[in-house]
Amino acid sequence: MKVFAVAVPHTEALQSVYCRLTFRAASERRRFESKESFRGLPMAGDLMREYDLARAAEHPGEQEAPLADRLAIGYTTDPMVLSTRALEVLMPRIGADVQLVPVRFEEGDFWAINVTRVIDALDVERSSIERFPSSGRVSRVLRHVFRASLLEDRFIFKIPQAPSRSFVTDGFVSLVHEAGLTGFAFDEVWSESASTAT
Repeated sequence: MKVFAVAVPHTEALQSVYCRLTFRAASERRRFESKESFRGLPMAGDLMREYDLARAAEHPGEQEAPLADRLAIGYTTDPMVLSTRALEVLMPRIGADVQLVPVRFEEGDFWAINVTRVIDALDVERSSIERFPSSGRVSRVLRHVFRASLLEDRFIFKIPQAPSRSFVTDGFVSLVHEAGLTGFAFDEVWSESASTAT
């Protein structure tokens, strides 16, 4: 088993290969960045009101960048904004683990996904973790080690130590590649074979 963080495909100059999205209004960004948004819990009320998105245009050529099955909002990797084609492929496997969040984008039908499956699968003792000195809370995970038994038959999840970041397993990656879905890049953060070898 392997675990990956979902990344944004980019060029050597760190410009996105595909269309990036941005918010049409600052109020939309504030709602999106709320501490209750996309943190592993189901969202409700105002947070589920449709998010109004448009193409980002900060760099030359971005207005002409192609659409993909997975789009990023700005430079964030989470949440993923997925095409209906991607949802048709992925939802049979991840539907119980995510919440679809409506977005308005005039160039196509897309939905953001809020990952609500939180699994305490990080082996804290074997992982390398930085903590805030004042509270002892996790500030970031430098090296991930997961308990594979807790991730069997899982495709997408979050961990309580880093609820703003989603992880996927090799099963998810296989679905994406087999269907030829575009706009996905994956950074391997853990391999069971490498973990058992150490």
